[in-house]
Amino acid sequence: MLKMKRILFIYKGLAYNQPKFYSSTIWNPNGIVIANSSIIGTNPYGMFINKNDIIYVIGRSNTTIYIWMNNSLNPTTSISTNPLSPFAIFVTSNNEIYTGPRNTPYTVNVWTVNGSYNQSIVAYATSQSYGLFVDINNTLYISLHDEHKIVSKSLQSSSNVSTVVAGTGSSGNSPNSFNGPHGVFVDTNFDLYVADTHNNRIQFFQSGQQNGITIAGIGSLNVTITLNDPEQVILDFDKNLFIVDRGNDRIVASGSNGFRCILGCTGSSGSTNDKFLYPVSMAFDSCGNIYVADYSKHTVQKFLRLTNDTSLTSYNQPTFCSNPTWNSNATTFANNYTIGGDPHALYVDTNNTIYAVNRAKGQILIWMNNSSVPDIVLYTQLSSSSYSIFVTTNGDIYVDDSNSIKKIVKTNSYTNNSILIANVSSIIYGLFIDINNTLYCSMYNQNQVVKKWLNDNSSAMITVAGNGSAGSASNSLTNPFGIFVDTNFDLYIADCGNNRIQLFQLGQLTGITVVGSTSTTPTISLFDPMYVILDRNKYLFVSDSSNNRIIGSDENGFRCVVGCSNSQGSASNQLNFPRSIAFDSFGNLFVADRVNNRIQKFTLSSDLCNSKIRITHKNIRHFYFII
Repeated sequence: MLKMKRILFIYKGLAYNQPKFYSSTIWNPNGIVIANSSIIGTNPYGMFINKNDIIYVIGRSNTTIYIWMNNSLNPTTSISTNPLSPFAIFVTSNNEIYTGPRNTPYTVNVWTVNGSYNQSIVAYATSQSYGLFVDINNTLYISLHDEHKIVSKSLQSSSNVSTVVAGTGSSGNSPNSFNGPHGVFVDTNFDLYVADTHNNRIQFFQSGQQNGITIAGIGSLNVTITLNDPEQVILDFDKNLFIVDRGNDRIVASGSNGFRCILGCTGSSGSTNDKFLYPVSMAFDSCGNIYVADYSKHTVQKFLRLTNDTSLTSYNQPTFCSNPTWNSNATTFANNYTIGGDPHALYVDTNNTIYAVNRAKGQILIWMNNSSVPDIVLYTQLSSSSYSIFVTTNGDIYVDDSNSIKKIVKTNSYTNNSILIANVSSIIYGLFIDINNTLYCSMYNQNQVVKKWLNDNSSAMITVAGNGSAGSASNSLTNPFGIFVDTNFDLYIADCGNNRIQLFQLGQLTGITVVGSTSTTPTISLFDPMYVILDRNKYLFVSDSSNNRIIGSDENGFRCVVGCSNSQGSASNQLNFPRSIAFDSFGNLFVADRVNNRIQKFTLSSDLCNSKIRITHKNIRHFYFII
């Protein structure tokens, strides 16, 4: 039997990463697989990432610890743990690797670097363990699943005596009890956080206290989230909780606005890159990216931290002062001779380059540098059933063409050639690409909105809104038109046949009516809304087509902003069935005026504001619900 070893080291700072996040920080919902069963075997469990972004993963079926260094795509080192097959792992700041017990004799082992990795026993436990932690005082904490308690032992002592720091040793749900605890975390104040797995809660024990406080899950003072077998809990720089909610196949986090789902938020389990099957551990790298080990998918995935800075978008979202106004008399930017009949598709990018589709000729028209005539005409031979257009930050153009979606790539310039992105079974009246490079498609005939990650070669489209049947229920749509996805991945839909704008928060299949007569605070009625966009303050602007007007919102509610003559017509202050709308960087409003066969430009009369984004509004804003 291996001898007990006394471990001495000097504290040099935290061994793990605790990034500082904004309350609005988001992560790419599609993970990148950095390891699968061909690399780490099946059923990975424990994982750790140190301050140098060295990644440690326990491959249980292979009884091996795999180590990635220097951003390597494949493990650079592997350590056999045979015959051990541990669940838990922790790595100290001087690269000593601790693994928890799984089988008798329930030893906690350490691998130290001395040319090669040498194994020693540092503690004997009385149960298998799913959680280990070493605090800044070099005290080892061991979560004993079957003994329903947490014990600790100083690594500076050669004694084998462990001290119970939490739990009675019997299963229970009282403040001093656990039911199969798993992950543990100890902050720099020596406060203890425990994933009390089978009690579906996170317990918080202040240093020296035997009675815990439920801070997430069943029994908390303010129940803001429901957990199902939480596996692990870690903290960021501001002590916000990040929880592996294993039974719900998701990662949740706390913040100033309460808890929210951040990964695996589709509402179901699965093998696609945006879903989990049985997540068991997570860790941050130094950039705030999140890594998740999935036991049943046999993978480790990396979820990139994203910025939700609107400067990364390709479209304009001006910041307007209170009660902005536009010149009621528009100038005709493009007439029937240029744009053809019944214009639908319109886009203005952040360089104020304007894109539109001449449906009669199957052309894409591009105006640059304030030109009054198109600078570029792409003879893409689109069908007359081309209704939507979106342009990315690198200038690639996406258009629908009957029942397909096509891409025109911009290299140094454009060509007339297009690339097929997807075939669909519906007319498309709305396209959008979010900051994660996910394409959204409004399926008019199917009464759905679907999406596809453009970095994935798969042609499969995932339904994000609508149940496939026309209806007015909160999970239904009727003939959806324009769509908009904000930088929090919340989806806004012009639900034309239901005369409303629906908001679907990330991962939710039930929508919230934010504009229209059935909204919770109805301030305006719509008639065939066909387009919706947001300004920088996330106020909505809607093409209210059969009312022949454009409406907008601010802190005072909704009002008509252009086309407010109460009648359709072709005068400069009138519209006739307006369709797409877009802002330029100056806040001027462009409108595809369908029946008048023109694109109109309404000049902003008031000044733009450079004020900070507002957090709350009296009327239409984001509605945050706890999930």
